[in-house]
Amino acid sequence: GKLTALYGVAHTGKSAVIGALMCFSPLDAGYVTLDGEPVAPATAGYFRSRMAYVPQHCSAPGPISVAQLFELLMKSRDGKYAIPSPDEAMAAWSGLRIDKSLWMASLDDVPEVMRRRLLLSFTVCMKRRVLIADEPDYGQPDDVIEAMMSLLRSAASSGTAVLISTRDRRVVDRCDGVVGL
Repeated sequence: GKLTALYGVAHTGKSAVIGALMCFSPLDAGYVTLDGEPVAPATAGYFRSRMAYVPQHCSAPGPISVAQLFELLMKSRDGKYAIPSPDEAMAAWSGLRIDKSLWMASLDDVPEVMRRRLLLSFTVCMKRRVLIADEPDYGQPDDVIEAMMSLLRSAASSGTAVLISTRDRRVVDRCDGVVGL
């Protein structure tokens, strides 16, 4: 139920700390990748059932639409909550300045900063116990950062533990706690 910032300038190891927290390790034998991040087979099930993750760089292995990505993420749920509808995910889109016409767009055609907004809207409605976002605010305009923080605060208020890595001191000031690197 807290919103915590992992704060540091570029290249201080914020993403590495997040990877360690989620048991991602390229040293594990037989690892696979999820959005380019290594996932050990022994931890993948636990990770998917308890956490929601917004990577710093998100891509899909092959062509996929935004709608298909939403369906894929929702299928990985653990069954403890009702599966959210696209309308629930889109409820945050106006504040995040996401045009609803992107729903059927190819993820490859969506700019990186917009992908982070989309994933954040999807992961918040997953209602996982832990939500980890790796620099979702980077490159975003001030009004979108404000909407992101409101969305993350709402998730924390509902009992989700939220960890956001950031370089932005304004984001840190809106969090309940901070871990500095």
